[in-house]
Amino acid sequence: MSRHFRHVVLVTVLLSMVSMSGARSAAAQGEKTIWSPRPLVVGSCCDDPKSIDPAVAIDIGGTRIINMAYEGLTRYKPGTPEIEPLLATSWTVSSDSRTYTFNLRKGVRFHDGTEFNARAVKVSFDRVKSMQLGVAFFLSAVSAVNVVGESTVQIILSRPDITFFYGVPRIKIISPTALAKNRKAGDWAQDFFRENEVGTGPYRLERWDRGRQIEMVAFPGYWKGWKGKHIQRFIDRFSLDYSTKLLLLEQGQLDQIDPIGISDIKRLQDNKKIRIGAVDVIRGYYYIMNNKRGPLRDVRVRQAMLFAFPFDQMIKDLMAGYATPMRSLATSNMDGFCPSFEGKQDLRRARELLAEAGYPSGGFKLTMVILVGYETRRLSSQLFKAALADLGIQLEILEKEFGTLLESQKRVETAADFVDLFVTSPIPYAGAQLFRLGHSSNQGGSWNWAFYEKPEFDRLIEESQQTVDRNRRNQILCRAQRLIMQDAAILPIMNQQNLDASRTRLVGYKYDPYGYTNDFHAYDLYIEGD
Repeated sequence: MSRHFRHVVLVTVLLSMVSMSGARSAAAQGEKTIWSPRPLVVGSCCDDPKSIDPAVAIDIGGTRIINMAYEGLTRYKPGTPEIEPLLATSWTVSSDSRTYTFNLRKGVRFHDGTEFNARAVKVSFDRVKSMQLGVAFFLSAVSAVNVVGESTVQIILSRPDITFFYGVPRIKIISPTALAKNRKAGDWAQDFFRENEVGTGPYRLERWDRGRQIEMVAFPGYWKGWKGKHIQRFIDRFSLDYSTKLLLLEQGQLDQIDPIGISDIKRLQDNKKIRIGAVDVIRGYYYIMNNKRGPLRDVRVRQAMLFAFPFDQMIKDLMAGYATPMRSLATSNMDGFCPSFEGKQDLRRARELLAEAGYPSGGFKLTMVILVGYETRRLSSQLFKAALADLGIQLEILEKEFGTLLESQKRVETAADFVDLFVTSPIPYAGAQLFRLGHSSNQGGSWNWAFYEKPEFDRLIEESQQTVDRNRRNQILCRAQRLIMQDAAILPIMNQQNLDASRTRLVGYKYDPYGYTNDFHAYDLYIEGD
């Protein structure tokens, strides 16, 4: 998949060899450790993680624990799409953009006492590449990982690939000692790492009560140290029903709960001990149109659909303002975003387009599939249905389970005319989102359910990967975004904000849309008072 993305050429980056803790002020070096008076307790959206193996897990529960226990060579600077050093202190990139040389941080140890070095990096990358699970697609262009010295590792790519550079923060480094000790017949110790962790992160796994909670505790030997105010213990509670989580938050037994609904804001907004958070994420909400069947085969009919949707009503009324308009198939907080669409209902223009296509009074029926149990999806589809009725078009709304939906969307003949879809990009790069939604090699897959097929679009996505100059690269992606919107392959509706609720006593917390997925940055948090 990643071969279709553009490449980031990073000219030599020479950053300070001082540890990340050096970013703290000199005065802070003399501070004592002040632990929060209570643990940070979170009410998770989900059941137990299926795995906490950083080479496997992609679910919220698993990756949250992984982000606390493990680290990568780089990371996304909190709250931004910028990549900064972590276990690597600096790196250089060859002139052909295929060789990355990372200089590694010294004095770092894993939770089992093993020293972090180039061998640990090679083992971790080789493991992810070989297992071909979870985040392995970030390494599809990697042909070799070479140990150059104790603190230097060289990664060779077979081709320039933005997926690699943007994916490096997602490749977590594991203890080579733990791997060797628990490996069985070439299985890469998957049984062990499914339920255990041995990383370099600020917190280590202390206890896992299946079906109830996971407890993490501060790792005393963490390389950044523990000067100043910190959380000593973190508890992630699972399997709580939604009403219980709200009640426990109000009672102060939980410090934060996973995404809340708009209807919950009215209940919580007057509670001065609770903070409501609203942050744009790198996720778009779309109506995917089947471009190859029925009336929607005609681009004029698809364009009419873009003019039919009641965007203002959706965002202002249904979402109560907790969403922003989409101006492209990529969200505006992605690298490579280009304004190429303005969502504005215009039923007069929709009727003109339908008449040009031979449907002056509508007179046809379309189907829409939404997932079972989602209020936003259901209400959104009802708004659209009412708008289409004004055009003489009947919209039948069907609710399906996700597995059933996936199966039916594989083929043009069985796919619905519309499917509503939230699509999150694994990296904050427009090319990744465009590939998922529109590259012809992904028809019927995740998520080209429009069955969009345009050689020029494919070429632009692939060319952007090979382009060295960032401005030139973004120009190519801009052409791609304008092209697919001219073809009206997909209806972009909104960029929904992540809504969450936390106690105001949790100092320093803000949802990070780039901390994929659910990176709490617990090291930087503190609880004081109530």
